[in-house]
Amino acid sequence: MKSITRSVLRASIFALLFSAGGGVSADTAAGANSLFVRAVEGWQSVEQIAGNDTASARRKLERLRKVSAAIDSIIADHSGSELAVKLIIGETVGPLSVPMLKETVREAELKLQLSECADEPTSSCIIDLAVSIVRDMSGDSSFYYIKDIAISQAQAGLYNESLKTARSIPDRKVQENALSQISIKMAETGDLDQALNLASGLSIGSAASQAYSAIVSSKIELGKFGDAERLFEKIEDNQARRDVLIEYAKALASKGQMETSMDLLTRIDDVYRSAAMKDIFEIQVSEGDYESAWETADKIPDDSYRCQAVVRFGIATDDREIIDRIIESTLNMEDGF
Repeated sequence: MKSITRSVLRASIFALLFSAGGGVSADTAAGANSLFVRAVEGWQSVEQIAGNDTASARRKLERLRKVSAAIDSIIADHSGSELAVKLIIGETVGPLSVPMLKETVREAELKLQLSECADEPTSSCIIDLAVSIVRDMSGDSSFYYIKDIAISQAQAGLYNESLKTARSIPDRKVQENALSQISIKMAETGDLDQALNLASGLSIGSAASQAYSAIVSSKIELGKFGDAERLFEKIEDNQARRDVLIEYAKALASKGQMETSMDLLTRIDDVYRSAAMKDIFEIQVSEGDYESAWETADKIPDDSYRCQAVVRFGIATDDREIIDRIIESTLNMEDGF
């Protein structure tokens, strides 16, 4: 920040006064010049604040904002003056220009934020500071940094802050991806109503599918199967819907609802259905329900997965009759080992 003497200030003002066009009223020029004098005096007063503590940073910012307000008033209220025209087109008048002043105010805001955070460092203030710094970055890459910060805020339980951060992202796709991740964090921590409300506002299919998948998974984990079923159709992504269906089928199987579980698995192709049935089979074996486990293994459509299941079954039991059935079933497999 360059200092300016009062003689230079007076010279600048007189030059502006005498250069004012004949079409501009004396009141307009005088009002603009009066505000400009106030702005430059305020600018000089900022230079006189020497401290680096938080109180000094706050005083600097307050005075800079008054300088900025004076310049804004020249442009808004005295737009017919030559001084306003010079400022609008970005010229430097005396020690001031609009672009330079905006940059200086922003720098002072960041310095105050940094100083306050240093005085009382918390995860919230550190994240807020990071958001402020990233927003000053140029280019699309800043969108992804802001998204990561929004997700970090959600992980810390700062949902209001995270939503505000995410919604500040100009790129719609990146913004919705951030909001989707926040919805997932809400679902994972049991805040299902808020997660569902957020997911329902997403317009991009992939983002919405991710959010609904997490919500459905949480509903399944809580045993709210009816709620889970009602939300299945909200998951547009085929892979995401398949993964949740498999999770739901396993949960039903673990509750002994085998018929419903198997009905669900008919909605997916043989390979994934076979893998899911193999997992259900493992659950039944671990619980000692060998008869049900054998029935499950026998229905696995893929020979390779069925072979793995019956071998695992043979290891788990020493029942001669069942082992004979395993041998017979294995001999009838097309793929074999």
